Amino acid sequence: MTKLSKKRKQLLQIVNPESIYSLDDAMNIFQQAKSNNFDESIDIALRLGVDPEKSDQNVRGAITLPHSLGKTITVAVFADGDQAKEASDSGADHVGMDDLPYNQVRKILGKKSIIGVSASNKVEFAKVKRLKGVSYIGVSAFS
Repeated sequence: MTKLSKKRKQLLQIVNPESIYSLDDAMNIFQQAKSNNFDESIDIALRLGVDPEKSDQNVRGAITLPHSLGKTITVAVFADGDQAKEASDSGADHVGMDDLPYNQVRKILGKKSIIGVSASNKVEFAKVKRLKGVSYIGVSAFS
């Protein structure tokens, strides 16, 4: 049997692994067990009963985080044209493509931030593939 860490022992006093908790109870437990030296995350799996092979059953959504932890967030979006206007209308703090260089974004958001860029056509991909130090590049299907 492996030795339990202090954090694991504390968590086992709060949580019963055999129980199912409501979202409110789970968030209260999460707040009690959080660490000062580590940014925790929560993964949620949902069975929606949709067929991902059918395009009319794709599920997309967005939620605003992390209000539950009391942290402030800054949103920077690499986009141009209509997508830049949409991002700005949605409340992004900084929006741009060529006018928002990666090194400026890194200064705004800090070293711990996850910075991802995406490309939906060859022109955008040519721009974003030259960026060094981004956390990820998302690419959709394009010809």
